[in-house]
Order: sequence, then C-alpha cells, then structure tokens
Amino acid sequence: MVPSLFTHPQIEVIHVGGAVDPSNGSSEGRMAADAIKGINIDLFFPSTGT
Repeated sequence: MVPSLFTHPQIEVIHVGGAVDPSNGSSEGRMAADAIKGINIDLFFPSTGT
C-alpha cells in the first residue's frame, strides 16, 4: 500500500485480502476476487506483480 494515502483521513483504503504472494506482497486468488465483488468503487489504483 502507499503510505501517503494514510495521511488523508477522507480517503478510505481497502485491502482485499486473499492469498499473499511472498515474492511481491500482492494479494491474489479467489478470495481477493470475491472481496471486490460487493464494493462500489469510485477510484481504483490496481497494482501488478512482476
């Protein structure tokens, strides 16, 4: 996550969970995909692993 977002209390940061890839710290898999199904997203900053 981007630490600078935590300095803005009006911004809600959500981590979707799921299995963590230890090589890059990303969340992946069915749990992560299912977690975002019920969220109404206004702005989304996806990240990708290498």
